[in-house]
Amino acid sequence: MSIQPWNLTVAIALISSVAIQMISSTGAEVPIQPATLAQLAPMKIAQKSGGNVRLVRRTVQGSATGGRIRTGSSRTIENKAEPSICPKAEPPLTALVSFEEQPRPDKPPIVNVWGYTTVAQPTLWFYMPYTRTQAIPADLTVVDDKSFAIAIPPIPVQLPNKPGIIAVRIPPSAPALEIGKRYRWALTLNCASPSANTSDKMQVEGVIVREMPSKAAIAELATAKGVQKAAIYAENGFWHDALTTLAELRQKNVADPTLKSDWQSLLESMMLSGSSKEFKPAELIDQPFVN
Repeated sequence: MSIQPWNLTVAIALISSVAIQMISSTGAEVPIQPATLAQLAPMKIAQKSGGNVRLVRRTVQGSATGGRIRTGSSRTIENKAEPSICPKAEPPLTALVSFEEQPRPDKPPIVNVWGYTTVAQPTLWFYMPYTRTQAIPADLTVVDDKSFAIAIPPIPVQLPNKPGIIAVRIPPSAPALEIGKRYRWALTLNCASPSANTSDKMQVEGVIVREMPSKAAIAELATAKGVQKAAIYAENGFWHDALTTLAELRQKNVADPTLKSDWQSLLESMMLSGSSKEFKPAELIDQPFVN
């Protein structure tokens, strides 16, 4: 998706003394009003038929999150768009995260990317079109969304043997995400052109918030199994938990047609409202899980 970045460059002193750049979407901040679980519409959980796992939208407190779910084919240098030196791929690098687009006349849409989790060290999922043989260094960074202080030391990401969906797990040894706090994650691939002695970045990023489920949801989760648990997470707006639960079920039985239908339903609910010319969930549904 071609999205013009904010001119927001945040230099963060990493342990390796390498600076990263957090890229967000163009546009003025648009307030996002908070919502409680009680305001969310209930969803009946089907026991036998697939296609019933869909995210119920939850908003976040504070200003618009910005973000990017897909990488583009150009970069901005001194306010001018130039071709990226990073390899082009279709579909492009894509974060499997809930997002919203706000269209604007004659301009790229404003994109806001955010998701909720109940987990202290959650797993994030991405469609990765690049492979180990291309030797592109990659890492996941997580920072405080207000101060941009490092919240979790950078996590190296190994590219897979073939294109497909990868899991990037925040290790149990990492600091726990605090409940109610906004964090900004970024998956960054650092491209280099030895012949031209230049470098470039591909990056997807968004906001993640950890919260505890309601008492009613906790009671349901205590007895739920399999896809039922994924549906409860989705019903209560916990994107990352629903996606991880369903992804792990599919990995164990990728040929199950009901699980595929549920997977399709959840990915189609990734975009929280409206429509997009660029986002095509059909491109992701049949992608393999790879390591």
